[in-house]
Amino acid sequence: MRVLIVVLSFTGLIVGSFLGRPAIAGRVRRFRVRDQQFRAMADAAPIMVRVADSDHRCSYVNRGWMDFAGGRAEDQLGSGWLNGVHPDDRGRVLEAHHRDLAEGSSSAIEYRLRRQDGEYRWILDTGVSWRGFRGRIGGYINSALDMTDRKRAEETLRELGGRLIAAQEEERRRIARELHDDVSQRLALLSVELERLGMHRVQPAGADERWKALSRAAAEIATDLHRISHRLHPSRLDALGLVAAIGGFCQELWSQEGLQVRFTHEAVPRAIPGDVALCLYRIVQESLQNVIKHSGGMQAEVHLAGSGDRLLLRITDPGGGFAPERRESVGLGLLSMRERVHSVGGDIVIQAAPGRGTRIGVRVGLQPTMGEKQPA
Repeated sequence: MRVLIVVLSFTGLIVGSFLGRPAIAGRVRRFRVRDQQFRAMADAAPIMVRVADSDHRCSYVNRGWMDFAGGRAEDQLGSGWLNGVHPDDRGRVLEAHHRDLAEGSSSAIEYRLRRQDGEYRWILDTGVSWRGFRGRIGGYINSALDMTDRKRAEETLRELGGRLIAAQEEERRRIARELHDDVSQRLALLSVELERLGMHRVQPAGADERWKALSRAAAEIATDLHRISHRLHPSRLDALGLVAAIGGFCQELWSQEGLQVRFTHEAVPRAIPGDVALCLYRIVQESLQNVIKHSGGMQAEVHLAGSGDRLLLRITDPGGGFAPERRESVGLGLLSMRERVHSVGGDIVIQAAPGRGTRIGVRVGLQPTMGEKQPA
């Protein structure tokens, strides 16, 4: 009886093995076909592809990667590919990969990778984690593009934009100086002469009021020219600094336009590069004028603060707001603000929604950058 049981058991194992082998073999064949298809597709793609496992060890690089890196594919496997990453960027790259694996997410990161000729090139690397058996994260796949030429073009455009803005500001300064020192002074003298002439000359009935009206008109023109001169180039900014210039401008808007602006500041350093100070002043100027023209509200807040080697500017208004995603909502004023901030190497965030007001945040460094080429 025992012998029969043993024989039947052994026979079952043999039959089971024969029944299972075709299914397993089929799965292996399908896996190999899919792997070959993936490699063929990756080699034909006009991008660099790298596959890594859950231990961050590279298991495959495509032809595009090897055309860039050169050498042998074996040298790129494991952790070999990291040898081509710029030493200053390796920590950021590994941190991003660890985060992708831990969260099962995707990310994009820019870093410098050494090309086969020895030059470090800027790479935009997009990674996505992949899941294997039972949904477990098995590693990640990265696709990379050489972004060096694009970054250089962006730097050239930023440099050109900075020079154009600097030239524009210089022309504004010249016109403002001529208006203030020449035209407005001549008008002021004309007003004085009109008053003196009206006092010493025998005039027909009603002429006195006429002379006074002409004198007032001349004085008003001189005042308007002075205001235009100040808006073209704020002399207060050069003489008293950024905080005083912004505070004075806010007071002018209250007295002339009725806009109530609450201006606060903290830890603002005395020494601010001229291009940075002018950039922030123009942002405040453009933003508050937009409040008057478009928001429908008569209140706004401006806050300027120093934070280490940076300056932070925040402008808010509870007015009508707008829809930033609509192209017709983005006028030349907003484009000009973005260009100014980028020209000094800063960042600007504009948050708005119809009926919910507008919030503008600016962050700039305390180094002069306008019109100067940035190091790679």
